[in-house]
Amino acid sequence: MKNNSFLSRFGEPLCRYCETDKRLNDKDLFVTHFIHHWFSPILLFFMLASSGTLAVGQTQVFFDNFNRTALNTGSPTTYSITVTGGNGGVDITSDSCLELTNDISADTNSNGVVYVSGLTQSFSSTYNQTLHADTAAVEWTFNFRFNRSSHPSGMSPGSYGTAIILASTNGIFIGANAGNGYAIVYGGSGTPNPIRLVKFSGGLTGTLTTIISSGVSDISAVNNYASVRVRYDPHGDYWYLYVRDDGATKWSDPSTGVTSQKGSATIDTTYTSTVLTNFGFYWAYGTSANQTSRFDNFGVRIIPSMVLSGLELFLTSDSCQADTNHAVLFPHAGMGNGTLYAPDDWSYNSPVLTFFVVPKGTQSLSAAEFIVNWDTTKASLAVKNGTMFDFLATQRIASGKLKIDVGASSNINVLPAAGKYLAALNFTILQPGCDSITMTGVDARYVTDDSQTKIQTAAHSGVIKFYLGDFTSQNNYTTCGDGKINFDDIVQFALAYFSNKDSTTSGYKSKFDIGPTNSDGMYFSMPNPDGQIQFEDLVTFSMGYGKSACHQLCKTYSANIVLSAQEPAFHGNGTIVVPLTIAGDVERLHALSVSTQYPSSQWEYSGYEKCGEMNNDDCFMAATSKGDEVVLDAAFIGTPYGLSSKGTIANLIFKNRSDEKNGTVSIQSVKARDAENKELSLNIGQKEISEANAPLSFALAQNYPNPFNPVTIISYQLPVPCMIDIRVYDILGRDVATLEQEIQGAGTHQVTFHASHLASGIYFYRLSAVPIQSQDADWGAASHGRRGSFYSMKKMLLLK
Repeated sequence: MKNNSFLSRFGEPLCRYCETDKRLNDKDLFVTHFIHHWFSPILLFFMLASSGTLAVGQTQVFFDNFNRTALNTGSPTTYSITVTGGNGGVDITSDSCLELTNDISADTNSNGVVYVSGLTQSFSSTYNQTLHADTAAVEWTFNFRFNRSSHPSGMSPGSYGTAIILASTNGIFIGANAGNGYAIVYGGSGTPNPIRLVKFSGGLTGTLTTIISSGVSDISAVNNYASVRVRYDPHGDYWYLYVRDDGATKWSDPSTGVTSQKGSATIDTTYTSTVLTNFGFYWAYGTSANQTSRFDNFGVRIIPSMVLSGLELFLTSDSCQADTNHAVLFPHAGMGNGTLYAPDDWSYNSPVLTFFVVPKGTQSLSAAEFIVNWDTTKASLAVKNGTMFDFLATQRIASGKLKIDVGASSNINVLPAAGKYLAALNFTILQPGCDSITMTGVDARYVTDDSQTKIQTAAHSGVIKFYLGDFTSQNNYTTCGDGKINFDDIVQFALAYFSNKDSTTSGYKSKFDIGPTNSDGMYFSMPNPDGQIQFEDLVTFSMGYGKSACHQLCKTYSANIVLSAQEPAFHGNGTIVVPLTIAGDVERLHALSVSTQYPSSQWEYSGYEKCGEMNNDDCFMAATSKGDEVVLDAAFIGTPYGLSSKGTIANLIFKNRSDEKNGTVSIQSVKARDAENKELSLNIGQKEISEANAPLSFALAQNYPNPFNPVTIISYQLPVPCMIDIRVYDILGRDVATLEQEIQGAGTHQVTFHASHLASGIYFYRLSAVPIQSQDADWGAASHGRRGSFYSMKKMLLLK
């Protein structure tokens, strides 16, 4: 309905909120309007000013209630209308609101977008098109209605979605030349749809990034009438979003009473220092006829900020530092309780890491409240009062949520300074891992004798990185970790390996004693130090190397693996080599500890060498000898994988004390783990075929199956221990795969060739076997029998 009273001729059309009684004449209506629009605000001013809640001095810089016959008739700005497809159009309805529709002419409809763009230069001069340059907060208020019963699905043609563009770099909202800016959008975020404050790049069909959203339905029905209030405060670049559900029949005034805040105040500066020249209203539609989106009472005003700015809260490891550089906690010297064996050592007995809540800024404060959030499975929290105030109280909100109130017992405001902190958060570590510590619900106050003012405060999160194996940092080998398990740590760990607290205290430090992790041997729990740096510690260290501890793992698994000590090979220079070989389900093998026994009266242990897949930088190997026992430990570092094929993993090397060539090495015990520290059942194998029962000659069999796709098995036999080399070549003679390259004992062997990475065609495989030399001159004979080297090549066919 249009208002035809004489008041409208003064350029001030009556708002519909006064039109409650249509029987009033012009005179009565004038009095009613005067009381409503002039006297009531004055009375309200004194009422609110006395309570300290009125934003004094606010200025309306733009308002359009679409109370006219057509969009460009007496409009407060020059609007432009754009239709990108279908049968879209714009109208002002009899209810005096702006309506965007997909059926303006009742023609056959198709998918499209229609939008209206206005100029922010039409706003009064107290508004700055560069938002950050405004001297006070900017607030937008408006009504809108998505006039469909189904959920809005997005801003693209055919999706049905609506938007109010608050400020944009140009008046193009879709397509190649579309601008950037800020908008309220309804649609395209799942169902039920929230109303979202977003920043957009490349228009409404470009990149939309949510700044604030409640994450749930903001109105009870998708086509309800809604009121929205958006505020941007240049003092701190904070954005606020408020939504009110006006129900199913009509709108209420959006400039008052919209107090339901969605999400929390959020900082965004992406386009606040950019000139934003346009605003507008947007409707994306599909093919269903008579679908509309409506808007009304769009207003923009400047409101002096009632919130002080200039305060930040930091979680920091140093009470004198307020920055993000100190926002990560690592293990440190003397951590925990218990006996320490050196100044740079620590104990895992209830280790405590402390964050200080340190304020920073130019604004003094008298009280603060905040909620600390953390993972209770990784740590427990105890709070101590800080140095800034004399009052502290805590309240448990939920698991992992503790509300903390601090303040002065009198009306005193304290300015942040070095060494002043609100509280000390002492986290007792319960298990290894990465724990993100956040502060939410922050409320800081500045008080005087008769009032208090909220301080706009930004809170910064912190992280606890407590990994078993994080002993050192690159620049500090003696005191603390750095949140990573890497080369710096393995250097120190290797130096301490095989030390113990009873006999080698100079190398032993309890911080290296990280296994067993508990009675079940599981990782990702606190260690149970046993006074020795050995296999259990190696397994734990290797699992954490290069990655983060994140969850507990079970320890139940069995695999059929056989470990064997082969027949010794006696070299002419008195060196004896005993290969340790492995067979079976070796793919899960990640770590191994082998205890062997040798004839110490005849032999002298002189070392070991890595072989096969363990002969690389990813494998840590160490061995120690005591009496007639050699213990060899090995683990893959920084990889979740184990072996990919069987074969020799190491050679034990001895010196012969006599000229006799006899003696043997026996395996006494074996421990094996997979990459999740699960126990692997491992059998001790008998020595492979002795030379007396070995094959009489070398042989290389035809692969089976042949042709193959993509896996085949190659078998061969060795009459004596040999250094073997098996390779695959293509038809052009190029080396495409090395299958074996190690020492193997006498006997019949086989290797599996996986050719999934190769193309179909003819390939050749070649065996080179060189016997391990001995003092016997017959070993050098040039024959293909038991004493000479052997070379053989065969052809195979890969068909895919």
